Amino acid sequence: MTDSHEEHGAMGAAYAAHQLAKAQRAAESHADPAVRARAAAKVIKWTAVLRAQFVGALQVGRRQPLADVPVWATLEVVTGGFATGRLLAGGPIQPHETVLCERFGLEDRAALNAYFVSSEGLAELCLWLETGDYDVGVPEEGALLVVAWLVANGRVAEAQPLLDAIAPWMHTLRFFPIPRPGRGRATSTCVQLRSNAEVAAVLDATRPQPDVVAERESLTVWAAFYDRALDLLRSTVEGEVPTVTLDANGTPRRDSAGRYEVHGGWPLQRIDDTFLSAARTLVAEHRLARTRHTLVRGLHAPGSAHATLFALLERAVRDLRALSGREVGRLRLILARSVTVRGLPSSEARRAHRAAQASCLAPLHADLAKQVAARLRDLKEARLDAAALESLGDDLEVDAVRVPAPAGIRRKLMRAWFAPLETLVDEGVVTSANTFAQLLPQITSDVVAGGLEDPSLRTLYGRLYQAFRRRRSLLLTDLEHQVRLEELPWAAAVEAHRTDGDHAAPRRALRELSHLAMTKFPHAIVPNELVGELSALAKRSGLALPLVEEVAADIFMGTFSPKFLEAAKQAGALLSGTLYARYYDIDYRALGARKAAGKKAWFSFGRRAGGDAFAALCTQRAALPKSRGLWRSVAENGMILEQQQILTSQNLAVLTAGLGLEDEIAAHAPELAMACFEYAVTLLSVETNDGHAVRLHRKNAAYSWRQMLFFLSLGERAHGHPMQRRFVDEADAMLNEQASGAFVARFSPALKDLRRCIETKHPARRPFLGWSAGPHWLDRS
Repeated sequence: MTDSHEEHGAMGAAYAAHQLAKAQRAAESHADPAVRARAAAKVIKWTAVLRAQFVGALQVGRRQPLADVPVWATLEVVTGGFATGRLLAGGPIQPHETVLCERFGLEDRAALNAYFVSSEGLAELCLWLETGDYDVGVPEEGALLVVAWLVANGRVAEAQPLLDAIAPWMHTLRFFPIPRPGRGRATSTCVQLRSNAEVAAVLDATRPQPDVVAERESLTVWAAFYDRALDLLRSTVEGEVPTVTLDANGTPRRDSAGRYEVHGGWPLQRIDDTFLSAARTLVAEHRLARTRHTLVRGLHAPGSAHATLFALLERAVRDLRALSGREVGRLRLILARSVTVRGLPSSEARRAHRAAQASCLAPLHADLAKQVAARLRDLKEARLDAAALESLGDDLEVDAVRVPAPAGIRRKLMRAWFAPLETLVDEGVVTSANTFAQLLPQITSDVVAGGLEDPSLRTLYGRLYQAFRRRRSLLLTDLEHQVRLEELPWAAAVEAHRTDGDHAAPRRALRELSHLAMTKFPHAIVPNELVGELSALAKRSGLALPLVEEVAADIFMGTFSPKFLEAAKQAGALLSGTLYARYYDIDYRALGARKAAGKKAWFSFGRRAGGDAFAALCTQRAALPKSRGLWRSVAENGMILEQQQILTSQNLAVLTAGLGLEDEIAAHAPELAMACFEYAVTLLSVETNDGHAVRLHRKNAAYSWRQMLFFLSLGERAHGHPMQRRFVDEADAMLNEQASGAFVARFSPALKDLRRCIETKHPARRPFLGWSAGPHWLDRS
């Protein structure tokens, strides 16, 4: 019998090899150099993943994938939850470490760690604790701060076990913080999407728009070359400079044969060494400019006046006799038309025309972005409100003219806005539930640290918490759970000094943030990062909420932990007898009688053992045979997981009922449900030939449809049964108004099925689901 970890190791190697090949292709052939650079970095990481697996140093699926590395060490983790074997608190010495070494006269990281456990170093750490002028990038960087606090507060005996735990790694890992003058200990209910320095870096990386660059260079580079060439050509004319006859509209006139009426002398009649030298220099400069500047479509096209002028001028420089009379006539016409319409190359009229053209040029966004970036960088750690951000984009200088920053730069600048989370959502700075979740630690860190009486310890714990939340999750099997914060020896030492018994603050935060997530992003399932934050708040609130994570179909082992069944039971208490239960044909009373299985014995490998009772129910509802065991396809796994999400409502019911949000959600149910429907239609209406994108859009649309049904079911509490009928009428009208006829024909049966379910109180004949092991009824015929 093969161990499930061995099987996952083989699956992991195949996945890693696929990711490595994809990164290599992008690094070698992508047109964008920035994308190539990012892909090259991924090549290094995926190579490390494969090397570690092949030499047996890394065990895929274990919470301690590196046997000789403690679980508290922060690993570098790449897409899919694979550890590379690199420790994020280790590796090359960082710039701030170099500064500290120079400051204290030390040589390396080991010496720095040793210094910070000396009396002088502990005093330095205590000063940082007092001022708050430090950052904790990875959790390890807070360890010696905890030691310093314990020693300063007379708890040396508690500090010793902590030092013993980290001592073997003192030569390798950073256990001291990052100095950050001016950071301070101030807390706030506001959040910031990106730091000032991060936004400045993004602005600095702004690349010029190709069309704007082409427009600018056609006037600032190529027009100057053109005028110089014409001036040289004019100097070779015998007699009057050639001109063309204009019609009444001021346009060069053609005769009945289509020829221009040209008057005056001919160019290339007076050739001397001065002309030849100047012409050779101009031709050489023009040839070099073509390699350094944008070639403008039309301007440099074969047959254009510009291209013809320089092609013939180059030939004339090499051998004047090589030009035919027709070609000299072509040069005469180019000169005549330009002089007639714009004036002589050195005339006041032409200079005025060029100046007028230059005044209309749009400034390069990249130049403006760099000015804003410099201003932002000067502000360092300052917390910026809306007025401060607005002023950063005012009065930028372009060619001695003051201009405001364009909308695109201001949108990037808003990522540095320090404001309440709800404001950032409403103003479009935070646009997804995933980004919403990433910002939550800035709020929840203060809440979970609230039970610590010492202000400096409270600040430290908050920053430890944020750093820990930035750790990427590992791919785990056999119902293993991720490493918890309290498993870090220094975090555990802080926990011992927690005195909180008041659950009011974390419970209030949990309720407000859950309500905000559900009402601002009604179409999106609660992302795993947000589940982690809400679970931490629930723990501090004294609430036992069975919040469940989204499980990836490609790593699903065919079994669920007991909390999934408990979540389904709580969903049944809220949704039994509602439209939701009817549509999906859920017998919540029968589900309530099921018992959760305990953790598998060591010889029981998930799907091979048949899974627990809840997994068996999900498999049955997915209409899949039990006999397939461990060898299910990703699509079949997805079908089982979708049934799990249907039965549990993927946290909506647990949060709504557990936090008493029923009436508040019900009051806004019609608009929340419509937002879900519109999102689903938008996704499904995307025209693409990418099969993966089609499947992804369909899956997310079905998830949004499920959340729509949840809100419609709660809406009946506040608006009565007719609300659901009105909703279907409005959804039908929106579908016919905004979607193409072909899509309406494919998708309208789903709405008709929903209408029938509402009116007859029967289950849906064909519920809209996202996963399918074969062709989906939404697939184009």
